[in-house]
Amino acid sequence: HIENWMGLQTVQEVDMALYTGIQRLTITNCNLRTIQTRAFAQNPHLHYINLSKNPLTTLSWQLFQNLQLIDLRLEGVVFNCSCEIRWIQLWQQRGEASLHNQQLFCNTGFSQIPLQLLNISHCDVPEISVTNSSLTVTEGDQVTITCNGSGVPVPDVDWKVNSLHSISTQQATQFPPHVHSLTLTLFNVSRDDNLSLLPCTTENIVGMSNTSVHLSVQFPPTIIRFEKPEKWHDTCMMFIVRGQPLPEVNFLYKDSQLPQTTYINMAADVYRDSLEGCLIFKNPTHHNNGNYTLQARNTLGVATKTVDAHFMGAPFD
Repeated sequence: HIENWMGLQTVQEVDMALYTGIQRLTITNCNLRTIQTRAFAQNPHLHYINLSKNPLTTLSWQLFQNLQLIDLRLEGVVFNCSCEIRWIQLWQQRGEASLHNQQLFCNTGFSQIPLQLLNISHCDVPEISVTNSSLTVTEGDQVTITCNGSGVPVPDVDWKVNSLHSISTQQATQFPPHVHSLTLTLFNVSRDDNLSLLPCTTENIVGMSNTSVHLSVQFPPTIIRFEKPEKWHDTCMMFIVRGQPLPEVNFLYKDSQLPQTTYINMAADVYRDSLEGCLIFKNPTHHNNGNYTLQARNTLGVATKTVDAHFMGAPFD
């Protein structure tokens, strides 16, 4: 809580960096004029901020974009009437951060007017669109998709794809008067990016819009594991199979199809593009010894692996 400190004019990220657990911040009736855009970047738990009665003339929504803000107090702050505070007016209208309960004003240069009466044309949250909402490609392909941000002021656009395994490039294009496009190209698309979301954001001084593209990368089956029998509650030959589309699995015993019965059957669960489970044996005997082959098949190919399983020795050996 800081009050009546006339020497306080600026708040920067370094000023707040040590207070990572802070939940409430009050700076009132000081000489605060500027708050750096990333000032609260290290304070994710902030939910109450009181900046009342400070000579702030503008304020960026980006200060608060990563906060779960419940209450933002701005009484007694007279902003400049401009597009830069349009977001505060929009938050008031939507009832966000308790701003709808506050009487806020801005200065036109001639007089103070209620912020709710501010009428600024060509000043809105940008709109966003993508050329595809979902993409299905084959491993190794090259694919291109474009994200468009439109609005006034002309927004920035960003594909947030740093975590992808595939190599990517981004190419920006301006389409006057109000559209900014960013084309994302993925090269040699990796199976490790299967079922990923490709997020795109567009933002200007009024606010941000975002969307995502669902990426499905098809690739032939691979058998990650197929193990010798292990005794658990029952006896299990563990397997993990991966592929997209998800492979169909079947088993051979001594090169012949293995029928599933009460005593020998498969149990498996799906995890993203993997099938993980067991070939389960109930009370196996020496008659079950031999080679077991796992086959995994989808539209792109077949994978096989054979394991020599020994459950017990024959009697009288």
